Amino acid sequence: MKSVMITIESSMNDADYTHQLVPLSWMKTLDEVTNLKRSSITIQEYSSIASSCKVSSSDEFDLLRYFHEMGYLMWHDQPVLRDVIILDPIEFFVKPAALIICKHIQDGNDPTMHFLPVHSKCKKMQFNKFNDLTTKGILNSCLLPILWEQFADRSAILLHLMCRYGLLVPLLYNTTDELSDVVAVAASEKYLVPSLLSSSSNQYKEQWLDDGASYQTCYFVFSSSEDMKAKCIIQSSDLRSDGFLPNGLFERLVGKVVGWCQFTSKEVQINTDLLFKDLVILRYGRQRFRLSLQKDLNTIRLDVEGMVRLFINLLYKTTTMIDIIHSCVDVIESFGGP
Repeated sequence: MKSVMITIESSMNDADYTHQLVPLSWMKTLDEVTNLKRSSITIQEYSSIASSCKVSSSDEFDLLRYFHEMGYLMWHDQPVLRDVIILDPIEFFVKPAALIICKHIQDGNDPTMHFLPVHSKCKKMQFNKFNDLTTKGILNSCLLPILWEQFADRSAILLHLMCRYGLLVPLLYNTTDELSDVVAVAASEKYLVPSLLSSSSNQYKEQWLDDGASYQTCYFVFSSSEDMKAKCIIQSSDLRSDGFLPNGLFERLVGKVVGWCQFTSKEVQINTDLLFKDLVILRYGRQRFRLSLQKDLNTIRLDVEGMVRLFINLLYKTTTMIDIIHSCVDVIESFGGP
């Protein structure tokens, strides 16, 4: 844990914004904005405040980027999102998101569940689609006006934010067009909710290809131990003692990989029946691969269909997967091998 903290602190210290000096007018603008005690303001309201604090128009966006990096506010310079500045992320974003991502179902280890009046209304009006959300992790867009009836004025922004942070993944059907992220989010009728996926059965853990079919395997290992990183051979005992797997990483990875597969395998639709909380079976083109969480070993396993002569495909997928993992958690250094 100490090594992880040192890595995080080093990463923060290396960031340019940490040592950047800013004009007093920027600090005054931040004070004026936060003193409004609101969860968000529009870009027009912000521009008026910044101007009154003598911030030049050419610096207004730089100010927002700086305070976003410092964590004082949230602002994304992207379509749909750039017109709003979030001052209270919990009130503006987390509470509405938690109406979707919460513990809908009781289980043996934890009998508690979160069932609010809005969930009861949703279940009554759209029983089958609400059941898909709670048991399969598939959100139909027709549920959003019910779940977010109190947040109708910002539902489009909330939807784009949840997709941007990997909490939702647009599921694209019957299209071979190259869609931008913004268009994909708005056009989708269904979204994958990785955190609400169910656990896989032993069927897919033990046998996921036809009898006799071959596949190649590699593991992604995470550790803050330099000794383990230097080893040529890593034992399971090493993984248990020196490895670690951040909570929520596999769920984020599943969302990223599903999005990646949709844009690289447009002719093959995602089979949502093969998506689970701890295992997914997907296709790169027509070649299948399985990604599984090995929680007891603190690793993620990748199996790729094909003979040894297709090993180059395994290496390509491994490199792509590492890039995706880094995009999920920037401060983590991963090393994986066949």
